[in-house]
Amino acid sequence: NRGLQADITISGALKADMFRFQLYGQLSKKLS
Repeated sequence: NRGLQADITISGALKADMFRFQLYGQLSKKLS
């Protein structure tokens, strides 16, 4: 099912972006 696979890929990318965003937030807090 190509549609389902696309949804999984998108949600995986969103989770990776959220993780990167949280990591960046923690780094900027330590630096400031």
